Amino acid sequence: MRHLLASPLMLICFGLPLIAQTKAPAVSKTSVCAAAVINRAEFFHTERGLAPLAHGNQELYQDFQRRRDVLALLKQRRRDLAGDLVRSPGLPDARLAKSEQLAALGQEIGRREQELRSLYGGRVKGTLEPFARDVEEALKAFAKERGYSLVIDAGDAPGEVLYVAEGCDITREFIAAFNRRLAAAP
Repeated sequence: MRHLLASPLMLICFGLPLIAQTKAPAVSKTSVCAAAVINRAEFFHTERGLAPLAHGNQELYQDFQRRRDVLALLKQRRRDLAGDLVRSPGLPDARLAKSEQLAALGQEIGRREQELRSLYGGRVKGTLEPFARDVEEALKAFAKERGYSLVIDAGDAPGEVLYVAEGCDITREFIAAFNRRLAAAP
C-alpha cells in the first residue's frame, strides 16, 4: 500500500514539473529599450541653442514687438477706464459712455490679439517650421546612431519627468552636433 501511495506522490513531485516544462511556451527574447531625455525648449536659447532656430525666433520676437507694445498700451487703457468707471459715481450718461468705451476697447483688443496670433502663426509656419522638420529628422538620426529607441521631450512636460540620471539628457550633445553639422555645410 505504501508503494501505491508513493507512485502518485512521485508523479506529483517529479513528473508534473517535467510535463509542465515540456508544454510551456518558449520564452521570447525581449529587446532592450534605451531611453534618453531632451529639452527642445533649449533649442531656442540665444547663446546655447540651435543657432538658426534661436536667431529666427529672436527675429520673429523683434518683428512683432511693436504690435505687442500697442496691445499692452490698449490693455492698460482698458484697466484705467475700468478703474475710472468703478471709482467715479458720475452721471448715468457719463457712466454709460465709459461702459460703451470699455466694451469697444475690449473688442479692439480681442481683434488685435487674434490678428497678432494669426500673423505670428503664419510667420512661424513659413520661417521656423521647415527648419524644425530638419531638426526632427536630425534628432531621429542622432538617436538611432547612438542606439536610443526612445527620446522623451522633457521641455514639453517639465512636471512629468521626475528624475533623469546623469548622461540621459542628450540636449547639449545634440545641439553641439547639430550646430557642427550646420557649420560644416556649404
